[in-house]
Amino acid sequence: MKSKYSPVLKIKEQKMSDIEIRLFNARSHKSSLEAQLASIKDDLAHEEFPSSGDFGTMQLFSFTHAQRIDESELLKQKIIVANGKITELENEYKEAYKECEKIKFLHNTEVKNMLKKIEKKNQAELDEIAVMGYFRRNKENEF
Repeated sequence: MKSKYSPVLKIKEQKMSDIEIRLFNARSHKSSLEAQLASIKDDLAHEEFPSSGDFGTMQLFSFTHAQRIDESELLKQKIIVANGKITELENEYKEAYKECEKIKFLHNTEVKNMLKKIEKKNQAELDEIAVMGYFRRNKENEF
């Protein structure tokens, strides 16, 4: 049954759904970053420093090793930012949920009131029909 809160409720539920989607995307992005970081850490753990070779090879190894460390630090920073975004979205979702529950309560209260009015109206109509039937039977008995 529709009430004056129905459109607002629909909007609030849509907002919650949008936040849920954004939260899911943020969590999947974070897990992707964590997987990349784990991969880089695994590569760093299994790297073997060259024990022999020319100076250029050693410089190249040192440069690529430093790049991987820098990349891992950058990923750590991105994960921290992703955690902040997730926390922000979780708080936003909590607020949207509270608002939606408030509107649902108002909607349900109004629907209950509307149903009570309809029930009272139906009861009055049934009473009127019963009274009309009573007078009709009494009228037939008088003649």
